[in-house]
Amino acid sequence: MVFLMRLLSFAYEEWHSCRKRNNLDESWVYVICRETGIKCYVLAPDPSSWSLRVIHIIEPPCSGRQGVTIEALDKRLFLLGGCSWLDNATDEVYYYDASSNRWNMVAPMPTARCCFVSASLNEKLYIAGGLGLIDKSPNSWGIYDLATDSWCAHKNPMLTLDLVKFVALDEELVTIHRAAWNRM
Repeated sequence: MVFLMRLLSFAYEEWHSCRKRNNLDESWVYVICRETGIKCYVLAPDPSSWSLRVIHIIEPPCSGRQGVTIEALDKRLFLLGGCSWLDNATDEVYYYDASSNRWNMVAPMPTARCCFVSASLNEKLYIAGGLGLIDKSPNSWGIYDLATDSWCAHKNPMLTLDLVKFVALDEELVTIHRAAWNRM
């Protein structure tokens, strides 16, 4: 956290200018850290010192889990799935609402997952892969529709198990696979 604060302090002026040019000049910044569990730090700009200061620490409902996937969608921060050493993967999905300073639960994923990939694109969340899946689901993926608070489950035998990352690029989802990742 100290390293992040120094880095943001160093580039604060340029960073703030860039956010303002892109119409992203809201006053607070949220930082998720996965140290021992998950913590969400709320940071506020401090123009007098050209830095960010911690104004609040928010503990998510799934703070003790490992393998949680984090995505931003429509000014909401989503925490999906995860597992612990004692429990199997979960299908739970939470989002943080800054206006009420609360975590809320939304529709569960069609399949419990841990350590999986995700991306957001066009008001939807996309998930695939992961650990803790039941036998029938290694080639499954899901789409969450924010407007209806519902999931659509899909199976694709061509979906390989070496999926490392989903990236939303030019209105399309691009997949990065372990074989390609190892070549870089």
